[in-house]
Amino acid sequence: MSFNKNKCNRNCCSEEIVEESHVTRNFVKPPTSDTECSDTSTSGKKKENASKDHRIHSVEVPLPDHGGKSKLKKNIKSVIVEKPYEVPTKSKKRPMYVINNFSVPRVLKFCKKTVSKDFGELINEFYDLKYFVPHNLECESFLNIDNRLKNRYDSIKCIEWSRVKLNSVPENPHGYIHANFVSTKNLQSKFILTQGPKDGTLEDFYHMVWQEDCAVIIMLCNYIETNISKCNRYVPPVNTVITFKDLSVMCIKGPSVSVFSDDDSILETILCLTLDGKKKYVTHYQHIAWTDFSVPTTSNIRMVLELLNHIRTCHHGTIIHCSAGVGRSGTLMAIEMLLCELICGGELCSAKRVVQQLRKQRGHSVQTASQYIFIHRVIIEYALINKWMTYKDVKNFCESYDKFILSEKIKKEEARNERLVTLNL
Repeated sequence: MSFNKNKCNRNCCSEEIVEESHVTRNFVKPPTSDTECSDTSTSGKKKENASKDHRIHSVEVPLPDHGGKSKLKKNIKSVIVEKPYEVPTKSKKRPMYVINNFSVPRVLKFCKKTVSKDFGELINEFYDLKYFVPHNLECESFLNIDNRLKNRYDSIKCIEWSRVKLNSVPENPHGYIHANFVSTKNLQSKFILTQGPKDGTLEDFYHMVWQEDCAVIIMLCNYIETNISKCNRYVPPVNTVITFKDLSVMCIKGPSVSVFSDDDSILETILCLTLDGKKKYVTHYQHIAWTDFSVPTTSNIRMVLELLNHIRTCHHGTIIHCSAGVGRSGTLMAIEMLLCELICGGELCSAKRVVQQLRKQRGHSVQTASQYIFIHRVIIEYALINKWMTYKDVKNFCESYDKFILSEKIKKEEARNERLVTLNL
């Protein structure tokens, strides 16, 4: 990988993908019938910008290695962007979902059943699921010794039948990447869940973005968390280019607070990928306030729905990743799956069934009790937003939820402090 001088000549807006490449994805039919996928689409509008030159000088960009202890420094040369990418101004809120006359009762039934349960029942539900592993799911490529260094965690397996298979990637003859397709017949978009890129998988990651025609990347982690490397730095600074053998990636806008969210915890960046003279534009969203093995704060719950509502309009693929690509990523994916099932009248109308189905495609998804209960809390918030329920209807559940999340946070901090004390002895 190298950083080179390049130019980007483009007038565009954030929802437009110009050079489309319809590549047939290597997707094997799942063992159940709930794995078909349909797409919806919207179109963007162009905005003309005055031509300007934006210059930067050589800078050093830290790229942490696998352990996050050392830094790999790369020289980025000056870049001229003749027509910079402009993010459109904030538009009116879209409805949270396209609903029908039959969707409201299903959502209400789920919410009423949730709040009627003793809070401990939901915790027990998760622990019943905690070690759920689908039978007869092979992980042949994950276990291949040639692919071992491409896995971030040895304990997080990549299921064979649903994995993404890369075509014609230099220095990756096996076409392996730790990533899986996730689909049900009611999902409105194509989704891929993957681990955070490593230093040795950056090229694989961007080839996957190109090959699967993905227009959105959702990053649910920081590069470094509690002094531990969670993901290698793969987004270049603005107006700079990462160049691989046959593919280049340029950051043409950002990072800035996302235009669709009122919350400042989501950063938006625009990337331009170039391969064989063709260009694709990708919007990168990074949630900087969702920590490992936890959930967003209560004040950020609506932001999660806004994010899902925004990407649902994308008729191209969406990639979701955190560090391992199963905890935070699996939780967000489970919320979208459950919401689509409830709205469309699918068969997976419980969080338990959704998580089971998700783990058949992306193993280990949803790692903690707080993440499992968060799925329920988001659906309840969805009902509150649409005024199908009042806060009085769910007050006891919401208060119990807040207390539980706070206690889990305290436990996590205490455990972390104990580890630090042990290390300092």
